[in-house]
Amino acid sequence: MFFKKILMPCGLCAIPVIRPANPSEGKMSPYSDESGVKKLIRPSELPIYPFEDDYSKQIPCTDCQPTALEQNISKIRKSIQAVVSEYQHYTGVISDTIDTGVEHSRSLLDYLREESNVMPRVGAIAIGGLAGLVLGLRGRTFKRLVYSSTGALTTAAICYPKKAEEGLDAAKHYINVGYNFIYGVKPGDDRQLEITMPELPNLKIPTSFSEFVDLTIVTGSAVATAVGSFAQNAYTSLSGNKEEDKSTAKLDKRD
Repeated sequence: MFFKKILMPCGLCAIPVIRPANPSEGKMSPYSDESGVKKLIRPSELPIYPFEDDYSKQIPCTDCQPTALEQNISKIRKSIQAVVSEYQHYTGVISDTIDTGVEHSRSLLDYLREESNVMPRVGAIAIGGLAGLVLGLRGRTFKRLVYSSTGALTTAAICYPKKAEEGLDAAKHYINVGYNFIYGVKPGDDRQLEITMPELPNLKIPTSFSEFVDLTIVTGSAVATAVGSFAQNAYTSLSGNKEEDKSTAKLDKRD
């Protein structure tokens, strides 16, 4: 009786209450902690970013002493670079000087070639003659006359280009006439020779150092060709006249 009424109810009260656990509560959400506040994740914590980048590490370079061949090549390279830099510097200075002179010369030439500027032309021709006279002061009277005439004519040709071209054509004609007259060749004769002078290139003011060099080379080659053709024609004419004189002398002896 005592067991049924007292001990059994107390034993049943002592049994612990077992409650099944909720499986969803056992999992820890990355977005919540114990206090229920959301937890943010940094971009670096995402799996697409590795923790260490092995490729970004620089491998230390070992110190290697240059060999004798490498030292000699380095000296040659530095010497060549120094020469090239000096050449570029002086080329730039020369080009700037030529460009400045070209601009001033072009403006002065345009001013002298204007039809209304008569007195400046006369002054320029006089200055050219005086420059030739100064260059020929060490020579005799004939040399001074030639130098001063050349300077004046050159300046006049620059101031009057069309008249200078007409005068050059007339000079070629009279040179041919005088050349044939000296050797006794009459006009219309089969032996009449004509000195052919190559045309000089169109003289224009160069705009750069390279154009100045090209113009100098072309003009020099044209002048050399003219002198060579003149000498060749003169030699041919002289040799032909000598052969004719010898043949006439032989005929006279036979007679």
